[in-house]
Amino acid sequence: MNSIKKSSSCSPLLSGCELSIAAGSFSPLSALRQSLIYQSELLGIRLSEQPEIACSGLQLNFQYSNALDKNLSTFDNNLNTFDKRIQKPIELNQKEKLKQGISQVKATITPWQNDSQRIADESIMQAACGMMSVHGRAQGQVQALGLPYISTLTACFALQGLLATSVARLRGVELPGFNLSMMTAGLMAVGQYIAGATASEDAECIFPSHCIAEEQPPFISADGVIFELETLSPGPWKAFWQRVGIGGVLAGKGWKAFLMRYAKAISPLPREMKLALSKLTYDEIKRVCEETGVAICPVRSLQQRHQDTDFNGVLQQGPWLFNETSTGFLPASACLSGHHLPLHGIVVVEACRRIQGPMAGHLLSLLGAKVIRVELPGGDPLRGMLPAEAGVSVRFDALNRFKQPVEIDIKSADGQEAIKSLIQSADVFLHNWAPGKAAEYSLDSADLRKINPQLIYAYAGGWGELDTQLQLPGTDFMVQAYSGVAESVGRHSTKPGGSLFTVLDILGGAVSSQGIVAALLSRQLSGDVTRVDTSLLGTASLLTFNHNQSLKNLLTKSSKQNESCLSDESELFGKFNAIYSTTDGELVLSCVTEKNMEELFELTGIFSTTDSIQVMHCLKERIIKKSAREWVNIFANSSIAVAEVVVDLAKLASLPESSDCLSSHPDSYVRVMSPWRMRSTSDDE
Repeated sequence: MNSIKKSSSCSPLLSGCELSIAAGSFSPLSALRQSLIYQSELLGIRLSEQPEIACSGLQLNFQYSNALDKNLSTFDNNLNTFDKRIQKPIELNQKEKLKQGISQVKATITPWQNDSQRIADESIMQAACGMMSVHGRAQGQVQALGLPYISTLTACFALQGLLATSVARLRGVELPGFNLSMMTAGLMAVGQYIAGATASEDAECIFPSHCIAEEQPPFISADGVIFELETLSPGPWKAFWQRVGIGGVLAGKGWKAFLMRYAKAISPLPREMKLALSKLTYDEIKRVCEETGVAICPVRSLQQRHQDTDFNGVLQQGPWLFNETSTGFLPASACLSGHHLPLHGIVVVEACRRIQGPMAGHLLSLLGAKVIRVELPGGDPLRGMLPAEAGVSVRFDALNRFKQPVEIDIKSADGQEAIKSLIQSADVFLHNWAPGKAAEYSLDSADLRKINPQLIYAYAGGWGELDTQLQLPGTDFMVQAYSGVAESVGRHSTKPGGSLFTVLDILGGAVSSQGIVAALLSRQLSGDVTRVDTSLLGTASLLTFNHNQSLKNLLTKSSKQNESCLSDESELFGKFNAIYSTTDGELVLSCVTEKNMEELFELTGIFSTTDSIQVMHCLKERIIKKSAREWVNIFANSSIAVAEVVVDLAKLASLPESSDCLSSHPDSYVRVMSPWRMRSTSDDE
């Protein structure tokens, strides 16, 4: 096996662990593989290549033997240690059990859940899972996101699954590995929108064709600056608009739309509002913002972000900041054989609002952790957001349904003591409070470690190390604008600016839970307890890392691959890779090799010419004569990646490509199933 060189600046948290990657002779999943390599190196995982496989996806083998061998000697000094959770001594043969658990953890990643041979790439998956529809709402038409979003999220899920399964093996659970599909990852990203579209009462029917792009954020000043506004309170919003000449009625109408943009991916503002700002310079608007308490951020380019003094550090560190505190002993196995979820027995206390933190907790619960969710007295206000079932918002339930809620007033002394009581028997504490609040409540990592030295303390924030420098709320849309994500999305969309789909909140939740699982594995291997800090800004760097030329070199092309790719970014932006109109909707095609192009011309009856404009014109004329499903069937036996664009999210549960990833019950909304399909021992024999 040839080792892939690991950067010396990578985190050593999981040094000693190894990951080998095997791909098909031709797999269009280069963006997924590239992100997987990058994330692994940042965690300190040694990488190697494996021979080709007969599959359209990737096969992964993960080993932690070197990391464990370094620490088995520590185990000998702790045979009399008691496992606090199960209140029984470590078994004398536990060391041998640990050695037996060293065999590889295996994972298979495929584009589709139910067809391991059918190929697909980023654009195909965005079309098939409904992401083009959700992102396209504010564009006024179905639209690709323009970034390798599902690839990055799938890579994050893949590593998280490998690490969690390794934790399970070290705790006595016989799990050989799992299967993972890009389709389930994509559906997980739009899960709250699927919930809203499939509620049993008052389901939301929001299609791109129903929306007018000109009514949506971002805003443009008289001197051409594109910018985002943010406030979480109606008072500053009303004061701001009054200062620029907008009355209370229009400001109130705009507030309702603006407030719901996180949930609906649209924000139809009265046209008078954007018009009023278009008559003022950016500096004039910024001055009004400062005087009324509304945050403002210009939509910056990736090049501008690269010039920030913190950027290189974020790029080399990754989206996680790990701070280790050695405890000097190897945690005991909880002897949990018989359970089939890798984090069974792990207790997480989650004190989070909105999307990023709850998403992290949701993923940990899907992996089997017991998640205790701390809410305000009276419950989280978002529980009442419509549409609702059984008195609970379906969007809220989509991210919190497996958690055990407890109501605690964290601002009170009694509430802080209640948190500390929960922490005594917990493995993880996760919060996303505003910067400085944890210390104010005496609930920072140093405070809680005094109570539970084994505790993994996790913070899911907005700006990371810039929290004290930027006077901006760390919300999805502010971070999109600042980080260059919004500008990058806008370059590949029909209008400037970012997405009203919660791009960074969802991926940021996955990054947070991934860091937590990495810390759990490190604790199990070495006894070291780690604080995990993640941020939306760090998440943005993970999503856009391929735009940095030095990181593009991480992708190593197989010498056996003799099919020439049309361009470095052909998965997303190839010459004929586009959204085509059919008789009943839209179709996405993706061709990345010369063979693909030959098959495309043959199956559509087009003669190849050197005039690409003429070819595109002919393609559009041919494809519009049949339905999207007919074209999917025509291309079924070819090497061309194809999918119909799912516009109506309510149809996902009935489509063959996505139905196996969803759980549908009468009188209930459609739920996205866990992305990890755990294998039993017999599956691996």
